[in-house]
Amino acid sequence: MSTFHRFASLTIPLLLIGFAWTSHGCRKSSSADRGVEASPSVWAVNEPLATFARRIGGDTIDVTMPFSALDPSVASPDRETLMGFQQADLILCNGAGYADWIEWVSLPRSRMVNTSRHGRDRYIELAEMLTHSHGDAGEHQHVQHVCQTWSDPLIVSNQVDAVRDALVELLPANAAVYTERAAGLKQELSDLDARLALALGRVGPVIFNGDGYRYIQRAHAADSIILDWPGSKAPSREQLDQLPGQAEVMIWRSRPSEQVSQLLKQQGLRIVVLHVDGGRIDPGRDYVDQLELDIKELESIAPAP
Repeated sequence: MSTFHRFASLTIPLLLIGFAWTSHGCRKSSSADRGVEASPSVWAVNEPLATFARRIGGDTIDVTMPFSALDPSVASPDRETLMGFQQADLILCNGAGYADWIEWVSLPRSRMVNTSRHGRDRYIELAEMLTHSHGDAGEHQHVQHVCQTWSDPLIVSNQVDAVRDALVELLPANAAVYTERAAGLKQELSDLDARLALALGRVGPVIFNGDGYRYIQRAHAADSIILDWPGSKAPSREQLDQLPGQAEVMIWRSRPSEQVSQLLKQQGLRIVVLHVDGGRIDPGRDYVDQLELDIKELESIAPAP
């Protein structure tokens, strides 16, 4: 399905909402207009960016990631959510085509930050092209990228820097604190990435289920393979026969159904969940917390060095 058809039902009403607010002047003011006591509002399109903002900004900002889906990249904002993005003092976008609904709606571009823009040379292209239309220009194609950029160890460092810089611009008096916190966050992410690399090396060739793992594959698991199986539908006999015999671990974006789990167990495969889609997994954990838990699960089945 083309992007045009996918978002047609979403685009028109949301654009009309944006035009209505602009023409009637009924958009709520940003925190800068509401008074100095209000914390600036920061809205993020996924949990990794929200985590970076919270860990750097602390209680000086109010951070919102409104999507409850495991994969916010394909979520569609309702009217209330769109209003929140429009009224935010800062909108943290991911880039690489993540949450491409932002290209179809009316948002204050001056408050939007593409956090991965300085890592664009490291984007991984997908073989499948993205087809959509702009007005009367007809359908045309764009290169489609793997959008889970925070799983690349170099791009995520750029994204943390971009969040830090945006917050410093928003609240310059806190520049030193934000810089120190960002440095600590980058070190923590680097340490976790090193643990992930070591664990993947110890378990040997793995099977990743989903294109979202391609950055991890490139960085740490060149001998792995990528599949794209739904978690609720049992694989066919032909699919099971094509599984590489040397792999003992299959990594999923979320826990597959019991039926699928049992079929894979019969094939000698252990299932590990490594959440890579940028959704909110548990209200009590942020992205970094969840990443560490996922890596611990992988470490628990990795042979001792």
